[in-house]
Amino acid sequence: MSKMRRRSILALTVCCWAGAVAAGQSVELAADFTSASFAGELWVSEVTGCTGDTIFVSVCFENESDPISVFGFKFHFDPNVLNYVNYYRGAPDPPWIYFGANEYPTGRIIVGAFSLPSGIPVGTTGTLIVFEFQVICPECFDGEAFPFQFTDVCDDLSNFVVTEGTFTYECETTPTWIPPTRTPTPAMTRTPTSTYQEGILRLPQTTGCQDDIVQVPLYFQNHTGNIVLFLVDVLYDPEMLSFISCSPGEPDPWGTSFLCNAAVPGKLIITAADWLGQGIARGSSGTLAEIQFQVACTSCAEGDNSPLTYDRVYCDIDDFLRIPGGFTYQCSAVPTETPTPVQTPGPSIVQPPVEWVFELGAASQ
Repeated sequence: MSKMRRRSILALTVCCWAGAVAAGQSVELAADFTSASFAGELWVSEVTGCTGDTIFVSVCFENESDPISVFGFKFHFDPNVLNYVNYYRGAPDPPWIYFGANEYPTGRIIVGAFSLPSGIPVGTTGTLIVFEFQVICPECFDGEAFPFQFTDVCDDLSNFVVTEGTFTYECETTPTWIPPTRTPTPAMTRTPTSTYQEGILRLPQTTGCQDDIVQVPLYFQNHTGNIVLFLVDVLYDPEMLSFISCSPGEPDPWGTSFLCNAAVPGKLIITAADWLGQGIARGSSGTLAEIQFQVACTSCAEGDNSPLTYDRVYCDIDDFLRIPGGFTYQCSAVPTETPTPVQTPGPSIVQPPVEWVFELGAASQ
């Protein structure tokens, strides 16, 4: 077969699909990988190709644990060999609220998706996403191999085992796919230490009376790495507080990819992704979200309280120290201290002003 003819052939993936579709369009794919029961697995197809070829690389999964409603990961390839062209949603394809993949920097694709209410069901095998590349390596030689790698696998994929794949430069034969070997390696995990935290999340202590509007900022300190993708569940008592709104905090790199969902009373899901890949810089502090509640508790008594806390904390904030907050039902004015009268008349003593310095995360309230 001539090399020119070869370049018109699409390299098949392990998920058995080839063809051309529009950007972001759902495509029907079928995986032929079976295994014994386990929590879940993520693997990437192995492909071959020659300079000028268009190849399609599938990220496949087998889900044996929980529904996949939110996921994120970073996919790495050699940009000196492959040029990223496009992505296509896999199958099954639930009604994703958002789904995206963006290359930043060159050679790293940031992938994230979020769906409600349930996403991809338990017991499903299929394809999460398909990447389209063009081979751009005229100096490569036949048989030279280049790895596909995953990092920061998070959300509902965080406990999956991961099998990474390979692109093999091959010009002498028809491009094809090579089934991955069954030697999965555990997904990369990070072990937090007691002496240092990657960052801090903090919810405040707030007060309010019936029908009051209560502002609840979700504070953060970011010590290591950029926050590019995150999901956090904020739990509150729906018998005391009624959710009104949620908006991005400061700094705000998210654009239209910031979402809040309060479909389940008492649980606010906050998620965001920066497809440019810069996110919130290391060393930053501020608020991830500004939440607004209305006090709705006709049966509450003065001093009744409830916690503001967390459920899932995923992706680039998963190892942050989590400081909970709370809400206290308080309608009476806060008592003020009565100064003690001076017993012996004398010259007035002017006290210098006291400057209070509050450092975010320095102490829980």
